Amino acid sequence: MITCHPHREQSLTATAGFDVLCRRMRDGKQMCQDFEDFIRQRADAEEKYGKALMKLAESAKGREEIGTLKESWDVIKTETENMGKVHISLAQQLIEELEQCVRNFREMQRDKRKRVEETVKRSQRNKKNCFDTNFKLKKSYEQRCHEVGMAEDALKRSVSLASKDEEKLRTKLGRAKTAVEQADTAYQNSVRSLEEARVVWENEMEQCCKSFQILEEERITFLRNAMWVYTNSSSLNCVKVDEICEEMRKSLEHCTVDSDIHLFVSMKQTGHERPARIEYENYYMTQSSQKVISPGSNFNISGPVPGTFQHTKDTAMVQPPAGTPKTGKPPSPHAAP
Repeated sequence: MITCHPHREQSLTATAGFDVLCRRMRDGKQMCQDFEDFIRQRADAEEKYGKALMKLAESAKGREEIGTLKESWDVIKTETENMGKVHISLAQQLIEELEQCVRNFREMQRDKRKRVEETVKRSQRNKKNCFDTNFKLKKSYEQRCHEVGMAEDALKRSVSLASKDEEKLRTKLGRAKTAVEQADTAYQNSVRSLEEARVVWENEMEQCCKSFQILEEERITFLRNAMWVYTNSSSLNCVKVDEICEEMRKSLEHCTVDSDIHLFVSMKQTGHERPARIEYENYYMTQSSQKVISPGSNFNISGPVPGTFQHTKDTAMVQPPAGTPKTGKPPSPHAAP
């Protein structure tokens, strides 16, 4: 326990020390509130992110892929959905284990702080009332003492002058002394009351310092531990996400280019043989192989055969092939003159 005396001040009615302590308590309460808001906002962010990842995994396309790449792609979509679930789980954990815990702690400290504050404020009000009463009675006592002094001086002057008002002055002096005694008694009672109030206030203030210090120690310890839990939760969430990514990496390790290419060929092949080679075809050779000779005619009506077509300026005739008997018929009427 650290000993401190912020309530020891010059003026008996001053409350600056108590005000400093109360302000510190309010600042601590605000810190708890701020941390609670931080946890809630982080949980909201985790939940939104998790839902976005799950929606992304559900709406992902690429359904036409095949082979090991398709398997890896399916794993990535599935693990992305699992990653979203991990973030949503973290959001629920932050709300249930941290935000609610911080709220309960803050409310508990508020109740304790209010009880201590009310006790000190009550003693402060009593001390202030006693101080005001003491101040008034002291002024009255001093005034009565001054009146007694004035009455004694007046009586002395009347005796020396043989005044006829001596009896009246003695009576006035007696009444003044009686008033002084009454004022003195009241003043002394007020001093005792004020001192008692001061002692009570000082004790309450000392107890307040101890209580506030305990509350502050509890608050700092609690928030430190809560922040530690928050850090561990975030770290554990990162580990889970990395494990999910490891599953993705394992799937990608089994993705091979050659197997996917062979699978595509086996699924989409259209035959085993290539088209035939394109060859040059001579027109006349083709016509010769397809010629048709009319019965009883020796004319080549299917077209010229290489080496049998002669052309000159005067004539152009078709010579029969070697070994063909001559018939003695005139040249074909189709020959050019």
